[in-house]
Amino acid sequence: MAADQLALKLLGVGQPFDELTLICEKTQPQALVLFSNRAPGNDLPQRLKRLALTLNCPLLLAGDAADLAQESLAGSSIGCLGNEGQLMQRRLQLFLNGGLDT
Repeated sequence: MAADQLALKLLGVGQPFDELTLICEKTQPQALVLFSNRAPGNDLPQRLKRLALTLNCPLLLAGDAADLAQESLAGSSIGCLGNEGQLMQRRLQLFLNGGLDT
């Protein structure tokens, strides 16, 4: 998803949700993008909504999980970027520029 205008910092696989708030406080990202190609569990939408409340930046979901969870996240503050590379990059740019609703 990297582009000339974006700087990405990758975190380790399996980063605990409860550490993400602290990481974002320290690094001050424009957005936190979680990527998963696994089918989301039933509790994922609620966990993401709780996480979003603790962050000082927007929370976005990418990968197959974004497509599968999109309906359950509709109307929340969490953006879904999809699972195709160019589409994710385009949606991320739109979201950061205020042109994409969650």
